[in-house]
Formats: sequence, structure tokens, C-alpha cells
Amino acid sequence: VSVDLGIKNQLTLSNGLIINYGIPKSKREKRIQRRLSKKIKNSNNYYKLKNRLNIEQTKNANKRKDTVNKTVHYLSSNYDIVITQDDNINSWKHLFGKRIESTSIGGIKKALKHKASTFILLDRFLPTTKECSKCHNKYNINLNDRIYKCPNCGFIINRDYNSTLNDLYYGIIKINEL
Repeated sequence: VSVDLGIKNQLTLSNGLIINYGIPKSKREKRIQRRLSKKIKNSNNYYKLKNRLNIEQTKNANKRKDTVNKTVHYLSSNYDIVITQDDNINSWKHLFGKRIESTSIGGIKKALKHKASTFILLDRFLPTTKECSKCHNKYNINLNDRIYKCPNCGFIINRDYNSTLNDLYYGIIKINEL
């Protein structure tokens, strides 16, 4: 299966399955952070709130780890070959901030490297979103365009699904080279 990591849909699989999830900061954590910012540093009340904040952040981190583990387990137990592109997730954090932080996409990719029986990582500079999965014509597409319309063959498809099919195509080529 080919896995496309994304912003709108966190994971898009080559069989058409879309996995969306997100564990944002809790309201309690945000409230504690606001209260902590108003406390005098190094005071007893500051340290009490700091400890509460650490507990709340640990709870959220554990929820993210649980989601990553369940997703990786599903992918590695149901599919023998996992193909994905080596996306620069750190640069995504500068553009999309909290949306990337709440998804742990990097954690999923890292865990798949260790858990999947065959994990194929494609080069990050392959134009999988710009290329038609049917005729392989390359066409520039903006980041906010969610539907890919090929000007050459007229093929219309979801942008993430198109990218996933191209990942699968290039992954099979890479497998045959090995």
C-alpha cells in the first residue's frame, strides 16, 4: 500500500482509504498555560502550575503516541509493503504549525520504518502531486487546489489520492530495481 502524508487528510492510502485524526491541545492545558504566564517566575504558585501543566502535556503526548501506535499497527499488520515519500515535515511545521503538531505524522513515518516488513521511502523531490497518475503528464498545481485535473488526458482525481497512486507507481519501479 502507498501512504500519502498530508495536511488536510493526514493519511491517504492507495486503496482509497483516508485516515483523519488529530489530538489538539486540551482546553485545560491552554487554560493552565494562560494562568502560568501571569504568575511570578520562581514562586511556589508558579511551580505548582508548572507541574500541572507538565501532567496535562504528558497526557496529550500519551494520546498522540497511542494514535501513532494504533495507526502503525493497522498499516503494518494489514499491508506487506508500505511506500511513502520522504517529505520534509520540519518545514511543514513552519507553514502549518499546530495542525502538524497535533497529528504526529513524523512519528508515524519513523515507526513505519521499524515495524513495516517492507518499507520503501521515495525521494522527496519526486513530483508526485504534479504528475497525472493515468498518463504521467506533469502539470503544476497550487497547494490549495484539492482536485487534480489533467490538461492532457482530462483525468479528474483527488490530489492526495493521485499522489498516493504515483507513490505506488514509483515504489513498484524501485522494488523492481532492487
